[in-house]
Amino acid sequence: MFAAMAIGCSGTHNRQATDDTTPASNDSLYEVDTLTTPGGKEVKIHALMHSSIRIEYDGREIEIDPCSKLRERTVDYTAMPKADIILVTHEHFDHYDSATISLLMA
Repeated sequence: MFAAMAIGCSGTHNRQATDDTTPASNDSLYEVDTLTTPGGKEVKIHALMHSSIRIEYDGREIEIDPCSKLRERTVDYTAMPKADIILVTHEHFDHYDSATISLLMA
């Protein structure tokens, strides 16, 4: 669904410089791409860290591989809205963090 939408989207790339040791606890600390669908709806894609991605679309919060800590880098999910949809690609610790998933579902 989202891949098909992205093909027809126009967007801006709002790059925020980070390195692997910078905590990613708010929008100013990680990369955010903003796209507009052909229907005029805004899609924000937040690159949190490694495989962890947050998508805001049509009033929904979608989390992909939510993980709160990897090496020195952390993401503060308590500062984010609860997830409407959580997608986990596989069971490795850097893709599946059960504590973070529980937090996003609460």
